[in-house]
Amino acid sequence: THPGVQAAQFLDLQNQNVSSLWGMQAFANAISMNISGNPITEMMGPTSLRTLVASNCGFTGTFIVPHLLQDIIIPYNAITTLDCNQAQELTHISAHHNQITTVTGLASSSLDAYLSYNQLSSLPELWQSIGHLDISHNNFTTLPDLPQNVSSLDASYNQLTVINGYSANTLVLNNNPIQHVVALGNSTQHVDLSNTLLTLGIDHLPSSLQTLRVENTQLACLPYLHNALQQLYSTGSLLTCLPNQPPNLVMSQAN
Repeated sequence: THPGVQAAQFLDLQNQNVSSLWGMQAFANAISMNISGNPITEMMGPTSLRTLVASNCGFTGTFIVPHLLQDIIIPYNAITTLDCNQAQELTHISAHHNQITTVTGLASSSLDAYLSYNQLSSLPELWQSIGHLDISHNNFTTLPDLPQNVSSLDASYNQLTVINGYSANTLVLNNNPIQHVVALGNSTQHVDLSNTLLTLGIDHLPSSLQTLRVENTQLACLPYLHNALQQLYSTGSLLTCLPNQPPNLVMSQAN
């Protein structure tokens, strides 16, 4: 094998009209490969890869994530099943704009996952620690079980109807047919419920909540507002009463 092949660590093949990755295994020390914009239908490559970028290729059906990958970026394909069972070191998945109905694996201890614009209605048991999870523009009717230390969850544009106890620092739930919010998790600080129904209202808000958006809803009244609340956005809602006014709530921001 040529010494240059052995030494190469970063492989950039994007938009080169490459249709096969046959022989790429020879780059035994490569840690990053970008094959975006090529008509590739079968994944193969160096087993040493830590980062794979494969946007707008020809991948369909099941995509098996190689076992050593830490960072995988595979949007704008036609993948239907994302198999992460072999990938124990993943820290970042970007697989938006596919046709994914099934995800398997996800055993990493810490992970950011961007899975918007797919056809998901469920996820497997999730990893121990989630930074950011984006499942917007899918088919969820209930949210997946989440660990307690989620930084942000975007589940907008799904089919959620009831919210009960889900916790994330930032919880984005707008544009769902949500009728009832029973409770939110105790660590939640920012919630977007705009463009939902809220016909059955909100029963309880956490003491940690700082920002609440209920624009363009049928919400008539809010529950008790804790002192941490600073921003309330309600333009276009039916809101006619506040049970109390927290001392730090800036009314000019409470539309």
